[in-house]
Amino acid sequence: MYLKEEFMDGDEWKKRWVQSVYNEDYGKFALSHGRYFADEQADKGLQTTENMHFYAISRNFDRPFNGLNKTLVLQFIVKHDQTLNCGGSYVKLLTADVQLDSFNKESPYGIMFGPDICGPDRKLVQLLINSSGTVYHLKKTVPCKADQLSHVYTLTVRTNHNFEIQIDNEVVLSGSIEENFLPSTNIDDSTTQQTDDRHNGEHNRRKPTEVSNPSFNAESQLLVNMTAIGIEVWQVKAGTIFDNMLVTDDPEYAREYAEGTWRKRVRLEQIMKSTQTAKEQLILEEMVRRRDEASSEMLNSRQAKSEAAAHSEL
Repeated sequence: MYLKEEFMDGDEWKKRWVQSVYNEDYGKFALSHGRYFADEQADKGLQTTENMHFYAISRNFDRPFNGLNKTLVLQFIVKHDQTLNCGGSYVKLLTADVQLDSFNKESPYGIMFGPDICGPDRKLVQLLINSSGTVYHLKKTVPCKADQLSHVYTLTVRTNHNFEIQIDNEVVLSGSIEENFLPSTNIDDSTTQQTDDRHNGEHNRRKPTEVSNPSFNAESQLLVNMTAIGIEVWQVKAGTIFDNMLVTDDPEYAREYAEGTWRKRVRLEQIMKSTQTAKEQLILEEMVRRRDEASSEMLNSRQAKSEAAAHSEL
C-alpha cells in the first residue's frame, strides 16, 4: 500500500495535504460530505469551494512507488455535488522532484486520471501516462459520470503493459498500452519519395513506406517513480468532492475496498436523493397551487369590481 486517504480524522488532513502557493489565487478546499450522503463522518472528502478558480493541492504517499516491475492501481471517489458545467475532477501522481508547496500545472507527473467535463458534449475520462519521460494521451474516448452521486474510478496498469479503466467497479476499457497510448511500433518513412502527376491537374502522393519507430521501446520501464498525489484542476462551478484515494499494487484489494465502501454509500445517496427530490416536488406543487389560488382570487376580485362598476352606471 502506497497511499490510503479516507479523510476520517477531522482537520488532521491539513497536516498531510499541502496547499500550493505557486499562485496566490488558487481556490481553497474544505471537508464536506455533500448534499447526499450515507454517513456524516465517513463520507467527507476534499471539496472545491470557490467558483471560477484553479486548484492545486497535494500530499506525499505513505511510501514511494517504484515503477520498475510493479502493477499500479489508482482508485478514488468523485462526487459532483454541484452541476458541473466545465471543470476537471482528475488527480495526478507526482514525481519525486515536485515541491508540493509550488505544485502547478507544469509540475511533472507520472499519471493523470479522472473525469473532465466541459459543456454537454465533453464528459470524459482523462488518462495520460508518462513513460520514459514522454507523456502520452489515451486515444479512445471513455465517458464519465456527471450526476450528483459518488462514483469510484479505478486505473490499473500492469507490468505486461496492459491497462484497465473501471468506473463503479465495472470495466469500461482495457487493452495494451502500446495500442492505446504509445506511438506505433512502425512509422512512416519520411525518406520515401512522393510523385507528382500534373498531366491532368492532379497531385498524387504515393503512400509512405512503414519502417521501425526508433522512439518505441517495449522493453523500457513503463511507469516513472511516483511519490505524491495531487489535485490540479480548473472549475467554473465549485463543489466536487474527492474521497477514498488509494494507490496500491493489489487490484483485488482495490476492488474489495470499493465494494465495501462505495457500494453502500451510493445506495443510500440514491435513496436520499429520491426522497429529497420527492419533497422538493411536493414543495413545488404546493407553490404552484398557492399561486393558482392567488391568481384565481385576484381574477374573481377584478371581475366583481367590474360588475359592481357596471351596475352603478345603470
